[in-house]
Amino acid sequence: MVAAFAAIGMRPAAAAAQRPLLGLVPTTQLPDSDFKNLRWVEGTWRGDAVGSGERSFFERYTFLDDSLIQVTFYSDSTLKREIGSGRIYHNGGRVFQEAGSARWVAVKMLPGEALFVPDRNAPNRIRWQLNGPDQWLVTIRSSMSGTERIRMYQMHRIH
Repeated sequence: MVAAFAAIGMRPAAAAAQRPLLGLVPTTQLPDSDFKNLRWVEGTWRGDAVGSGERSFFERYTFLDDSLIQVTFYSDSTLKREIGSGRIYHNGGRVFQEAGSARWVAVKMLPGEALFVPDRNAPNRIRWQLNGPDQWLVTIRSSMSGTERIRMYQMHRIH
């Protein structure tokens, strides 16, 4: 989700100003077993914008242990040049997703679905929906401009 993460890497002041439109960050507690519901995301993926001419992006999700997923972003399909990284982790009964200075917290985590809302320096909500063993859909909702903008990315397993 390089394109997705790049699109969410807004200025902190703008993101903080956006928070009231997105609502308060809930204190949803998620057990360790809910974090394991993300096992389907492990692998290497190509992301394609739905209904847009954006370039494809490439990323890899690697479970390092039962509470940490490393996310690596690549410049192209050769996967030879890393262009960034992030992580998803379970801590204190909550699941967080981080990229750069932005952080989201999971408010819903089911087998095949996860919903993240802004926690710090993040202007949007992110929903992941599994569509089969080798594809999933990312939906990003942002209200930075005062009206909701929705972007969707179809993720296809390449490894």
